[in-house]
Amino acid sequence: MWCPQCGSEYRPGFVECADCGVPLVDQPPEPKVVKPVFRGPSPEQVREHVVELTRVSRVEAGVIVAALRSAGITAVAGAEAAYPSMTFTDGVPVFVSERDVLAARELLDSITAND
Repeated sequence: MWCPQCGSEYRPGFVECADCGVPLVDQPPEPKVVKPVFRGPSPEQVREHVVELTRVSRVEAGVIVAALRSAGITAVAGAEAAYPSMTFTDGVPVFVSERDVLAARELLDSITAND
């Protein structure tokens, strides 16, 4: 016996799904097709050119990246994904998409003007 909603299989003698509360059926339900969820950048973003916006301390880079992301601009600092403990002697680079560089520079100017 199977639950037609969640697909759980039951031993003989059960008539109702303990989780869903629906009557069990004799045949397993058709498998549900689940589209994978892609959590990385879109293929379009991968093909974009990336430019270095600035080099600053690690703390400043985190603040700038957070501000850019909150403004809808994709940004990364240094090699944060592959080498999170990597140090940069001349500052941590902050990268943005080439298409977002003007908006990113305006935002960066407004942030640094307040210092």
